[in-house]
Amino acid sequence: MIYQYLNAAFRFFKKKWALSSLNIVIFGIGIAASVLILRKISYEYSYDKFNVNHENIYRVSHDHYYPYDAYQSSTATSFYPLGQELKEQYPEVKEFAKVTSKITNSTVKVGDNTFREDDVYVINPSFFNVFTIEMINGDTSNVERFDVFLSESLATKLFGETNPVGESLDLWDGNIVRVKGVYKDVPENSHFRYDLLAVTLHDRERNNWQNYGYHTYIVLNDGINSAEFEEKLVSFSKEFSKLSDEQSNVDYRWEIKLQPLTSIHLKSNLDFEHEVNGDLQSVNLLIIIGVFIIIISCFNFVNLTNSMYAKRFSEFFLRKIHGASLANLLKQYAFESFILLLIGLSVGALILFALPYFSGYSINLSSQTEWFYWGLLIIISICLIISVILPSSGFALINPLKFTKGQDSSNSLIKGLGKSLIVVQFIISFILIAGAITINEQLDFIIKKNPGINVSDVVTVDFPGLYYPEQEGDLNKMKFDLEKQAGIQNVSFSGSVPGRGFNNDASFRFVEDPSDKSKLNYLLFVTPEYFDTYELEILEGKVFDGRSDDSLSIVINETMATELGVENYSDLIGRKVVMPYGTVYSDFEIVGIAKDYYHESLKENIVSCAFVSMQYGGYVNKLAIRLNDSDLAARQESIAAVKKTFNDLFTHTFETSLVEENYSGQFNSYADFSNLIKALSVLAIFMAGVGLFGLASNETAKRTKEVAIRKVNGARILDIYVLFLKYFVKLIGLAFIISLPVSLYFVDDWLNNFAVKLEIGAWFIAPQILIITIVGFISISYYLIKAASQNPIIILRNKE
Repeated sequence: MIYQYLNAAFRFFKKKWALSSLNIVIFGIGIAASVLILRKISYEYSYDKFNVNHENIYRVSHDHYYPYDAYQSSTATSFYPLGQELKEQYPEVKEFAKVTSKITNSTVKVGDNTFREDDVYVINPSFFNVFTIEMINGDTSNVERFDVFLSESLATKLFGETNPVGESLDLWDGNIVRVKGVYKDVPENSHFRYDLLAVTLHDRERNNWQNYGYHTYIVLNDGINSAEFEEKLVSFSKEFSKLSDEQSNVDYRWEIKLQPLTSIHLKSNLDFEHEVNGDLQSVNLLIIIGVFIIIISCFNFVNLTNSMYAKRFSEFFLRKIHGASLANLLKQYAFESFILLLIGLSVGALILFALPYFSGYSINLSSQTEWFYWGLLIIISICLIISVILPSSGFALINPLKFTKGQDSSNSLIKGLGKSLIVVQFIISFILIAGAITINEQLDFIIKKNPGINVSDVVTVDFPGLYYPEQEGDLNKMKFDLEKQAGIQNVSFSGSVPGRGFNNDASFRFVEDPSDKSKLNYLLFVTPEYFDTYELEILEGKVFDGRSDDSLSIVINETMATELGVENYSDLIGRKVVMPYGTVYSDFEIVGIAKDYYHESLKENIVSCAFVSMQYGGYVNKLAIRLNDSDLAARQESIAAVKKTFNDLFTHTFETSLVEENYSGQFNSYADFSNLIKALSVLAIFMAGVGLFGLASNETAKRTKEVAIRKVNGARILDIYVLFLKYFVKLIGLAFIISLPVSLYFVDDWLNNFAVKLEIGAWFIAPQILIITIVGFISISYYLIKAASQNPIIILRNKE
């Protein structure tokens, strides 16, 4: 019987080879796209799961309150003694690890060679008991202070193919350290990636509950309920918040929160994260899109299968008349649908296997997560249910008695199925188009948006954290030499630059106010030229002059002025505020008010900020240079002069970047996501068009006699075309009306992630209508023109 089914299927597919091929290829493309989406989703959810004990590892975050009951911020960092204290007080804590924030611009010297490294961290020895690290050479036992561990790629970069264990290197200009071990490169799906780990054992901050500059991770014992344990930590937070309050001399408290290690990448967006994390909203959107693509693929399959079976009613009728049971009919049509499905799945697999040869992107099925395989099983199950059972059952339920009477032989389910599937397909297509257009327009808007300062033609040079008061002579000489260059307009030094994060935060209040008036703000250590370099407008007062005797003068932004509760900016000039830096509290005098600008990102709201003179004790991480000429040759000449001056004074690696790229670079992940949505939108539109093509084939086949009668009674070809066109326009219009509020909901929710966002207008609706109109006309015109152009006499005589 299987042979007979195969033979019948082969004859049928051969007769309908064009539609069969189209059906198979489109279905295969849809399945391949779904698997690629599944791979991306699986990867995003796999972060940090390579750690053997990841279920029990938590990062300790802090919610900060200034004053005592006013929430200010949440940080991924915590206090130096926190991990040790938790381990000593609570038996639930098995182990802890302390990790500094990423130390960028680190100078590493091996012999006469100097390298600049960004992924450098200082850790405590128990780091290796928390995180899973696969050692290649050396070991993690008997670790001593100033031991360092290198990733495999960094070890090769520094020492070539030789084993570096036991070798010495110069870290941060003068710290001679020993290479203790080499480990395999940290997987890409880690929420922070480290190339160099430097071990420290000192306890000089053992009792410092004021500075929260360390990332603390704890490992809970098996069977511990993290939520219940977090409740126990409330009393701990109260006790040590009081100690923090006493040390910081402000009305301040904090609360501990536990973040599961595997949730950090998608669910954490705190101050002082190691790196920019992923976006759970985007991943959830990908899940929805993946489901949409599967549904469209399956519905397309059903529509085209219906179109292929439309002229088999005679065969169907004869088989029922001659005693074919419902079970036999179900088996045959299910078998034929299954063969098409199997070939379509094979085409999808071939596309996936061919990807590396065309795009460099590959899917290694042997190294995926369990989540991926379950998703793959769900995809195949959905395809079997929708693409095989649904169409075969529908055709098996056709009433042969109605067929003999010349009536419509399909039941109400069959008649409404094609139209319903097309409406659903176009609803999904409209939603995807809306998403693609919105993401593209928002990114274009935000990249072109002026952040409030002029970042054009500003080049930055990385510095390895030079302490300004000690290096002032060399830095001023460099500035003097550079300003003599014709192509250079301004030169300034700072701890951070626009488009990057802040290096420090601090409480602030007027000196005469009580401590419960303290609020949180951020600090930027800069030289006076910073304001001219970025053309940052001073709204009131002046800029500090940069002399050592002027080190307690600060410039504040408009947001900080608002936080201080003074509307008239001139009333703030000369007022003093108390702010801590390290463990020292100083009274700073406000000498100027700067215009607000987006320092971190145009996605984030503007925060309270104070510009502090480098003379007070700042570290220089960046040199910023405003170039006079935007001509490429002139710029290259100026940068070459900067490099020469830099190399004459310093041995550090010379690297430059454009400040305007700091802003645009923050949205690379969104740009990648936008490109993915665009590709999926094109696929969805194409598949919806093919589905409409199949429906047009069905509809015109059913209404050929109606068309013939209309033509005999004087209807023109254009009249027939418009008649059918109205039918399909109603379906597409219905899909658009349904999709519009859904699209607006998702788009508005996504745009709310940005401090600066587009207003929804004609740009949102017009492209959707234009795209779908073009696709719709192309999809249905072939069959409509064919139906309208047929000879009515031949049709009415039942001849073709």
